[in-house]
Amino acid sequence: MQLFAGLWHLGDPFYDGRYHYNWGPAFWLLRAQDTNDAGIAASYFGVAGYHSHPQLIGAVIAPWTQVVGYSESSIRSLALLLAVIATALLAWWVRRYVGNVAALAAAALFASLPIIYMFGKKLDQENLLIIFLLLQLIGYSYVKSSVRWGLVAIGASSFLMMSSDWSGAVFAVALWAGALVAWGWSANRQLLIRVACVSAIGVVVGLIVFLVQSYAQEAHGSASKLFGDYYQ
Repeated sequence: MQLFAGLWHLGDPFYDGRYHYNWGPAFWLLRAQDTNDAGIAASYFGVAGYHSHPQLIGAVIAPWTQVVGYSESSIRSLALLLAVIATALLAWWVRRYVGNVAALAAAALFASLPIIYMFGKKLDQENLLIIFLLLQLIGYSYVKSSVRWGLVAIGASSFLMMSSDWSGAVFAVALWAGALVAWGWSANRQLLIRVACVSAIGVVVGLIVFLVQSYAQEAHGSASKLFGDYYQ
């Protein structure tokens, strides 16, 4: 479903005002070119002109455009790929609990949701956020059977969610609260405390990285200049 819908609109021009989601891909295409001109290492700490948001997306788009070029279809194809990956992760999580048929049904429902359909064509921070949110959900489902790897998945996904969008911190808290309700405090107190600490560390580290990015961008006009001079 997503492939058909996404491929159908793959070459839609950005200037078509009928689609509200068209401004985002054009914006990030320009940012990708800025990032490639400066280099990934030099530009990660502050995508030019967008220092008010976490900027992991800049480091994802830039290498993609180096491979597939700069065009409407290059940005939309990345959005479509991320939407398909998110759907596969959801199906994997559902299959763990209720089997293949339910997993396929959940994937079909997820793929047909208007917001997922839209993000199959519009590249923005939420594309990455949805994937990392699902990775954290998978981490919660495994943390009881494999504490170490479950905690690694939860901590890493908390960092990546916070590095993708402000709402990542909200989702990290919401998932922990959901685990608290589902597991019960008295029976799983130690595990819930460990999960809360690991998730909080991921969010705080992501916030610190963002603050460094934002300072570099705002103070120097372009982090590419600040870090570019250093790397040279």
